[in-house]
Amino acid sequence: MFITKRVLAVMVAGVMFSIVSAKGVEAQDQSAIKVYADCAPGVVSPTAAPCVIKDLAPLVGAFNRTGELKANPWVQTIATETGTRFFGSKGDNLEIVCLRDSGNDHGCDLDISEKTRQLLVLQQLSEVLQGLGKPSPNAAPESGGTVMEVREFCLSETRATVTVQVAQKDTTPPTATGCKGRRHYLLFDNRDGKAAAITVETGPPEHFFLSANVPVTKVDELKYDTSAHSLVERKTPSSLFAALNYAFGDVVDNSPSWNVAKRLFITIMAWTSHPLERFGVGGGIKLWKFGDYLDLSTLTFFVARSWNTTDTAPTGSTLRVGTHYTSEWQVGLGFDVKTALGWLKK
Repeated sequence: MFITKRVLAVMVAGVMFSIVSAKGVEAQDQSAIKVYADCAPGVVSPTAAPCVIKDLAPLVGAFNRTGELKANPWVQTIATETGTRFFGSKGDNLEIVCLRDSGNDHGCDLDISEKTRQLLVLQQLSEVLQGLGKPSPNAAPESGGTVMEVREFCLSETRATVTVQVAQKDTTPPTATGCKGRRHYLLFDNRDGKAAAITVETGPPEHFFLSANVPVTKVDELKYDTSAHSLVERKTPSSLFAALNYAFGDVVDNSPSWNVAKRLFITIMAWTSHPLERFGVGGGIKLWKFGDYLDLSTLTFFVARSWNTTDTAPTGSTLRVGTHYTSEWQVGLGFDVKTALGWLKK
């Protein structure tokens, strides 16, 4: 009974913490909306006076969170923690909220370009085919005050890579025309005048991806790569499965989200040498980056049931090859396509 009460107390405390956190997030979001709304009517006009923001923290804080902006104008923005993924498509409006120092009049002169891209799984398949054929080649301190300007860009591709960078001359009109879709927001912080280009991936959610699944039976089969800060096979794997995976979350989003449900996936795999002799099905999870010295974000962990053909020789009969399947559990790591190509070429 003591254990039950203790567990119940922890659950109640967790719920209360979630409610308090949610209210704090909502209050910060509303503050961010006010900051944006106070400036937005003037910043979209090139002749309007600069909009100097007095309290910058709510606005920057709102853009730095993932999946918490629900009941406000950012509801249609699915932004990652790194700001590199939007579920926008053709006809949507990408609104760049640019911050600059009041003394840098050209800090928000932007150049925005859009380049169409393929589905991730098709990009990976193309890498495989090319690889088998031939080798493949903190926020800045404010000085004179922070000014906010807005640039609108109408997406023209269903699935694309959009690059935003400072230009020698402003090539983006303040207001986009012909955008009838959803509105998305992207923060471009150039308060120090040295902002690097930002690249965002647009398009509908994608769930399929390829991997090279390697069963691991002993820890000493792996080693730590000091250059990549990740785990690699100590030698070329003797057993390698080509895997087609379906993730429950978006596979283009590379942000370090701790939402476990979105990182789970289902896998169908087959032995690269003889697919019909050894195959399996299972599931797994996409791994994370843990600090600066252990980056597992390119790896997946899987558990699968595999079936293997075995030779049978019934008493008094001729040997029959591969007429019987046996099954076993496999546990291991999934590596990216480029790593697998390196193994196959050895």
